[in-house]
Amino acid sequence: YYSSAQAKEDGILGSLNILLRENQRVLQHGFTDTELARQKLGLEKLAERQYKERDKSRSSNLAMECVYHFLNDAPLFGAEKEMQLVKEFLPSITLEEVNQLAKDWIKEESRAVVITAPDKESVQLPTEDEIKKVLAAAKNLKPEAYKDKFLDMPLMEKTPTAGKVVDTKIITTDDLAITEYTLSNGVRVILKPTDFKNDQILLTAYSPGGHSLYEDKDFVTAQNAANIVDEAGLGPFDQIALEKKLTGASVEIAPYIGERYEGFSGSSSVEDFETMLKLVHLYGTNPRKDKESFTRVMDQTKEQLRNLSANPMLYFQSEIQKVKTNNHPRRKAVPSEEDIEKIDFERVYEIYNDRFSDFSDFTFVLVGNVEPEKVKAQLELYLGSLPSTNRKEQGKDVGVTYPTKTSTSNLKKGLAPQANVYMGFVQEDAWSQEKAYHVSSMSKVLSIMVRENLREDKGGVYSPYVGGGMRKEPKGLSDITVFFQCAPEDVEMLVEAVKEEIKSLQENGPSEENFNKVRETQRRTREGDLEKNRFWLNTITSYYRSNRDLVQIKGYDQLVEKLTKEDIQKAAKQFLDLEKSILVTVKPEKEAIKEP
Repeated sequence: YYSSAQAKEDGILGSLNILLRENQRVLQHGFTDTELARQKLGLEKLAERQYKERDKSRSSNLAMECVYHFLNDAPLFGAEKEMQLVKEFLPSITLEEVNQLAKDWIKEESRAVVITAPDKESVQLPTEDEIKKVLAAAKNLKPEAYKDKFLDMPLMEKTPTAGKVVDTKIITTDDLAITEYTLSNGVRVILKPTDFKNDQILLTAYSPGGHSLYEDKDFVTAQNAANIVDEAGLGPFDQIALEKKLTGASVEIAPYIGERYEGFSGSSSVEDFETMLKLVHLYGTNPRKDKESFTRVMDQTKEQLRNLSANPMLYFQSEIQKVKTNNHPRRKAVPSEEDIEKIDFERVYEIYNDRFSDFSDFTFVLVGNVEPEKVKAQLELYLGSLPSTNRKEQGKDVGVTYPTKTSTSNLKKGLAPQANVYMGFVQEDAWSQEKAYHVSSMSKVLSIMVRENLREDKGGVYSPYVGGGMRKEPKGLSDITVFFQCAPEDVEMLVEAVKEEIKSLQENGPSEENFNKVRETQRRTREGDLEKNRFWLNTITSYYRSNRDLVQIKGYDQLVEKLTKEDIQKAAKQFLDLEKSILVTVKPEKEAIKEP
């Protein structure tokens, strides 16, 4: 058993005291009947979901059960037996037994206090005597019994006025069966039923616009608005009350405001699908405006930023973004504390309500165990009743530019005897499915070459990574990354080794072995992807957002089969331009002292 807290820089002992007080509350008063009932419900629902998916379990999960059985003597029950045990024993667990367990676990003689903090001057760690003083004082704490407040009311007080499905399209090919509904308020719903999971429905929704439509002075506020609203809860339910209300439900849903789109992302079980739609409706019509929650989120964010400021990896990522995007204000890896200070409470809700006030251009994509005809009435009720003003919007290009010549930044941060190295290749170019596939394939070949040379032959790097692809919006752009960590004294040698591998790929193309490895991996990955709900959710969303014909999904398999070594060589020549490369290195501030 353990209890933990994230403390402010000047609140370490105060946080420890709060943990001790809550432990004393449990020891002196125990839990409540309603708390136990909710936990039982949650455990029962979890067992039911695992049971429903018992024939869809990933082999890796089954393998780990065997590992735990071998290492820890954990019983190998299986989902069916676990469900039987839950049904048999869970109802008989009493509040007295749970309270006694707390008394058995929370004891002074086996207690350890561990405090970790950033290594910086502004953080003063408490002394051992100060900690012991707080521990001793905790024995005399007399907290009141916990009052389990529960808002006993429905999620939605009033049933909305349902809209209607005004148009239905059925899209079918050899591999595709999609139903498209258009509702009377303009909302479009795309449904792809699958049997990959027995009890999973995934949802994503998007609407053109995003925070690109706001001026730079509102950027950080707009970027954080959806998260702030999400943390506040919905309607009369604050975040804690909402969590209690949803106990046992398998449902997750949250709004987002990205650069060019706003929308929702979530998932549910079949049983809780209607609850997910209710939550979407509430996010669109009744977000909770809570100043106390806002202040808490701001304080937590600023505290996290203070703790991250000395992190060499975060500093490294920030510098990459500066160099890569010509220091564009909307491309910071992490906002500063000063940026967070500018977030205005009232403006948060003005922007959020603006983004979610018109659903006429929203598209919802649903993938999983969902039957269009069975959920049609629910879609009409909860999505068809969302507000609609028929605005016509598109996300804007915020004007990010990229280096047109070689850019190098050699920096020092931290004390660990390790260097971080980033080599980047960013280039504007018209997007096409074929070109994007060639860039991706080329980066995979380069990944093999870099790994074999830098790690296996030279033994000089810890974790080489090569990745790349193309995006279509707001303009065509290829983006290829080479990243590795190594000893500081090896940076220059290994950077040159990467350049030699790039030149070799440009001059000679891939080896037959590497070419075949990449194609075979792509085939196997594709086979697996085609049986995953998440793949179909992302693919359908991408195709609809870019107005591409869904029939083209099959085109990927054709691209794999007709890929040639010359295609990869050509992509390397075009998109790995060493004359426009970006190099960012971060070495420790002090070189390690070598022993004689």
